[in-house]
Amino acid sequence: MSNWKKVLDQPRGLNQFEKSAISKMISYLPDKEILNTQMMHAEVISVCDCGCRTVDLIVPSYLEKYVSNRRVPVEMHVSMEGELAPVLFQLHIVDGYLIELEILKLDSTPIHEEIDISNGVVEVRV
Repeated sequence: MSNWKKVLDQPRGLNQFEKSAISKMISYLPDKEILNTQMMHAEVISVCDCGCRTVDLIVPSYLEKYVSNRRVPVEMHVSMEGELAPVLFQLHIVDGYLIELEILKLDSTPIHEEIDISNGVVEVRV
């Protein structure tokens, strides 16, 4: 975990925006039901303080593992009106479990506005 991350005193569930982003991203993957189940049980254990919206996740280990040979099997790029840099979403799955949803502007500036993911372009890397 980087120095920018703030560990939460109490894990929290995913908020609606995080769930929507993950749902959109995993909808393009094979065996998405496994990841959907993990998402429903995932808890946020830390958040990034650098101005991005990255969250670290924990998923119960008794849930079925997702099989992927890459750390980032799926990415999403979202262009925002009035912004030069798009927002990059990366869903990290390690050892079969969701561990991080990375959300950052490609110019490294903080994200202050709402992100409309309806025009997000998803790229599957499996």
